[in-house]
Amino acid sequence: MNAHPTVTLATLMLAVPVTTAHALACLGAGRAIQWALDHRAPARPAPTSDAWVDLATQFLAGLMVFTAVFTVLGLMGQLRPVPVGAVLGLGWLALIASRPSAARGLAMLRNAWGSIWHLNWPMRCLAAVVVLFFLCLAPAALTMPPTGDAEAFYLAYAMIMASSGVLEPMRGTYEPFSSISLPAELHYAVLMRWQGTAAAKFLVWPVALTCGVFLSGIVGRCGGGLVARWVAWIILISSSSFTLYVFDGKVDLFGAAFALAALYWLLRDAPTDDRRLALAWAGLMAGSATVAKFSYVITLGMAMLVLLVWQHRGRGQAYGTRDLMRTALVLGAWAVLAWLPQFLKNGVLYGAPLAPFLGMGEVGSWLNQVWHSPEVTREILLTYPYALVFGEYPMQGGGVSMLLLGLPVLAWFVLRRGATDKRLLDSPVTAVTLAAVLSTLAWVLIRPSVLAPRYILATLMLFAPLAALTAEAALADRRWWLRLGAWGLLALALYWTVSTVRSGPHNLLLLMTDRAERCLKASGSCRALSALATEGRPGERVMMAAYYGYWLRSDQLQCQASRAEKKSVAEADDVLAALQAGGFRYMVVERSSHGELEERLLRAREPVRHLVKLGDIVVYVVPPAADAQPPQCIETRPGEWKVLPHGASK
Repeated sequence: MNAHPTVTLATLMLAVPVTTAHALACLGAGRAIQWALDHRAPARPAPTSDAWVDLATQFLAGLMVFTAVFTVLGLMGQLRPVPVGAVLGLGWLALIASRPSAARGLAMLRNAWGSIWHLNWPMRCLAAVVVLFFLCLAPAALTMPPTGDAEAFYLAYAMIMASSGVLEPMRGTYEPFSSISLPAELHYAVLMRWQGTAAAKFLVWPVALTCGVFLSGIVGRCGGGLVARWVAWIILISSSSFTLYVFDGKVDLFGAAFALAALYWLLRDAPTDDRRLALAWAGLMAGSATVAKFSYVITLGMAMLVLLVWQHRGRGQAYGTRDLMRTALVLGAWAVLAWLPQFLKNGVLYGAPLAPFLGMGEVGSWLNQVWHSPEVTREILLTYPYALVFGEYPMQGGGVSMLLLGLPVLAWFVLRRGATDKRLLDSPVTAVTLAAVLSTLAWVLIRPSVLAPRYILATLMLFAPLAALTAEAALADRRWWLRLGAWGLLALALYWTVSTVRSGPHNLLLLMTDRAERCLKASGSCRALSALATEGRPGERVMMAAYYGYWLRSDQLQCQASRAEKKSVAEADDVLAALQAGGFRYMVVERSSHGELEERLLRAREPVRHLVKLGDIVVYVVPPAADAQPPQCIETRPGEWKVLPHGASK
């Protein structure tokens, strides 16, 4: 199965409707969940301003439900077109049964369009730029190749599941890492089966839109008006830790979207609203966020605790302690429900439902990561707010918007003249900002060496309401220099965003001028591994002394060396003999990380020739041993390959 062909205009035209159909099925499933949660409540139409939030909630709920269903199908070895098509068909039926109103949809679009024309012309221009930038991210998601971790694991794992229809640990280096949850990878696998990688990666674009919808909703809940809501979108789009992950193939934005949804619905937990529904959504979304990104267990948990205490202060004696505990238990129960598919998956695959936290022994040690030396860690801590925005440390993966640093500086000038009778503690902005500070501090204390804004993006975005409301007040202030400062910061933030969104239009230009090719803007692994994918025959085993295997065929990834075999080869005195005993036909070496193993291979008595040598990647051809009876990789059913002892039947 070739899941990553050269991107063409034809594949783009096919990928968009395929992903759209998948997203609509998710929307239908989410509407069914909403009906199940809310069918006893009196019918009350949502205000148009909240209609986008409700739509985004339904979409994320559908993603969550289908992830659970796909997990079960994958464990049964039935992640295949007929069962998956039947499940998605049920989502479509639920969407049709919910009687989606075209009139309401048009009203939502008119309201969104009208929100731009209610702004003054400078702000209207900035809003138009934000819309343009989001549109530019769509072709980037379709055309950009996977990079980094997506090339090593996320999309490579999805490609294996798309071909085999089976959910099992990924062979090789990432066998223990397969114990993570799969909020996006299972959807990627389904979309790869229908069309290919372009459709899979395009799914991140609507997820990115939901991030903006919920952040704008949080700002609105904090008292922000139309200008503040648009500033929130500017903050999001000007955060490189957001824009970079719309198109690189990683799954960080799925966790961020769920976490922002949880925070929004927790803020919507008010006596004037339906508390039962708000708490159910907050708990489900919080559970999905922590499953999707384990780092949110720390930061989202702290942020939600702060917001709960703020909401329940003054309700009864002792700041409503009993009511607070009852609410926390309700949230926890809904969150555990979202964790059940993860427990099931790891219970079946590893015999440890609580993996990777418990039950995996030393192979679960990847959770305790230390990225930098004590000296570099000390430097990061001393410059932490600056490092989050402008830092360029290894593995950081972008930063948050400079507006989160620049705009709050203006808050003192704005608040000095904005005296109000309202107590500061009663302001939701105060609670949200305190939640942002304490959740970030909790992360710094527990993981001081891990500087990665994408790990805690949702809770970092809790600084956005203060920045957005400050910008709104500054832009309405009579002092020209204050207005000029706010305009300058907004324009500068969008200017720095150009470099991260221009890939989409540039790639479209290459496609329209017939200058696109398979390894367009790909990493150095693409050409070498693509040559191996073309040269190697089905069932030939590959020893990967490298990290990035996405460009191989699915059968080659399924036939690669297991974690135990890799360890055996690495420890063998005669590397060539160990490779021959394992039945490996090729060995891929990434010199920068596995150069020592290459040197030992080249010292073998029998000469070893290379198939391709491009940059840091070398592919060696392993000559077979005359008298060896190594394991064989056999196709047990269409698309599924298994490594079996020599002479074993399927």
